[in-house]
Amino acid sequence: MFVSENSSTNEAYELAVRFLARREHSRHELRVKLRQRGVSSSAVESVLDTLETNGLQSDDRYTEICVRSRLRKGHGPLKIRAYLQHHGVQNSKISEHLSSNEEYWFKRALESDTKCRVRNQIEQENARDQEVLQVRARYLSNRGYPANVISRVLNSPA
Repeated sequence: MFVSENSSTNEAYELAVRFLARREHSRHELRVKLRQRGVSSSAVESVLDTLETNGLQSDDRYTEICVRSRLRKGHGPLKIRAYLQHHGVQNSKISEHLSSNEEYWFKRALESDTKCRVRNQIEQENARDQEVLQVRARYLSNRGYPANVISRVLNSPA
């Protein structure tokens, strides 16, 4: 649905509510979607402020949901942070919801490494081969784990 440039704020509000009915959106995502549909900048900001005031849109809630979802998928802090930044969430909100505890991420990376070894049928005695270490490191890196955590996982007794 395209909204004409002179359309009312009510139409833009209803459009935004329909977006939010499908799934949670960040403020930035809603701004982009409304602008793509021809809503004026002033109307967009007015609608976003109203949605936030009414509790229908919250970047905190969006961040919390995304972090939980990405953790279930086995993603690390770097990948989660990049995803949220791409969707316009402020760094301060991201930091509030991401644990900075290295031990927590080490345990999560160990779980992901175990899944990698099972998926790739890596035997215990082969887990230290250079080629296998590279596969494991690349897997964890692609999942968004920092280098220091990956190093600890690869050096830990399997």
